[in-house]
Amino acid sequence: MSSLTAKEVLTQETIVLNPGMKVFEVAGILRTCRIGGAPVVDEQRNVVGVITVTDLFRFIDKLKERLSESKGTGAPEVHKIRLETCVGDIMTRNIISVKANTLLDEILDLMLRKNIHTLPVTAEDGKKIVGIIGRHDVCLAYLMGQAITA
Repeated sequence: MSSLTAKEVLTQETIVLNPGMKVFEVAGILRTCRIGGAPVVDEQRNVVGVITVTDLFRFIDKLKERLSESKGTGAPEVHKIRLETCVGDIMTRNIISVKANTLLDEILDLMLRKNIHTLPVTAEDGKKIVGIIGRHDVCLAYLMGQAITA
């Protein structure tokens, strides 16, 4: 059992997005940074959602469906939607996060049970983001022996 907590292995320099950012802009950020998603925060850095490549795929699928239903005549409308849709319109709002004092064993279990790759880490208030912890962080802590205790 590990006595390490999220705050001891998290990544502090987290890319965060805001709900008003345009979806096409976020797609570029995720690609450039080579990440599959990022927390969405408000002006006080409270986590309000998460946007992932899966969310973007669902959005693209809806655009394709709309275009198909219009038999191609809806292209201007679809183009407008593509340019004007904001992160807040398609982000996942029911997020799972952990607090900074959550034990690494609990995080490992949560990631396995829910098939989660990355978790926002919040302050004790459960709102303000302090970092992010991914499967790579957890693996490294265990495989380097930092998290293995008798």
